[in-house]
Amino acid sequence: YCTVAAIEAETGRSTQRAPVVIMERTGTLLGRALASLGAIVDLRLAVVGGPLAATFGDVMFAALRDEVDRRACLGFLRPFEVVPASLGNDAALVGAVALGRSPLRPVPTGG
Repeated sequence: YCTVAAIEAETGRSTQRAPVVIMERTGTLLGRALASLGAIVDLRLAVVGGPLAATFGDVMFAALRDEVDRRACLGFLRPFEVVPASLGNDAALVGAVALGRSPLRPVPTGG
């Protein structure tokens, strides 16, 4: 339940009127996903933005950070920081443009 459409379908109301338990569950599920991703790609910082982050705010981020702290237990994942995107709903677009403009880097090979 990490999309506006899924939450609206589940609750039958807009995300602005979602119950606190839905906001917390969204944070928990996102925290699980980020902790797993962190273990796979050696992630130490996650910037979270978009309409749910903007709407659910502190309630979602508290649950998200609690779940990351609980699950990101491998030593190389510490510290693992989760922060709200300062660009709000434009964060994904700005990130995509930055990635598209960055030069390709060769993958290092052993040897």
